[in-house]
Amino acid sequence: VLFRIMHDPRTAAFLTLEENAYIAAHVPYTAILTKKEAARADVRDRKDRWIIKPRDSYGAHGIYPGRQCAEDEWRAMLDMHADTDYILQEFVEPYRTDNIYFGVEGTPAWQSFSNMTGVYLYGGRLAGIYSRASVTPIISVEGDEHEMTSIVLKKRS
Repeated sequence: VLFRIMHDPRTAAFLTLEENAYIAAHVPYTAILTKKEAARADVRDRKDRWIIKPRDSYGAHGIYPGRQCAEDEWRAMLDMHADTDYILQEFVEPYRTDNIYFGVEGTPAWQSFSNMTGVYLYGGRLAGIYSRASVTPIISVEGDEHEMTSIVLKKRS
């Protein structure tokens, strides 16, 4: 929802040109999935660039990445979820790294993972890092999410 607010014309009106350019370059386009948004040709015809999901959800429930839908299925999902508290968001491919994975049987092997790193703030200051990874581009608890150790290195004084 914060990304939607950042792309809202009312927000753009009080930001500087530099701030708006930063948002356009670094924040995935996000909007409420209205019938008007769902009817956009670039959304309907370029499904691999988009994802739709509930406005307030977690665990990847109700998420539809265009790249995982057939053309007709994608258009049906757009029509079905327009004006139903869903958002439309530009899909950003997570960065990938190779990591050791112990698998079900505990045998270590290299595996390529999509990564998502988040930060914890406390009192406005960095208090920690949370790293999640998945074999698929959709990183969720309900999918195959894995938590990873994060280490912050500081130079000694």
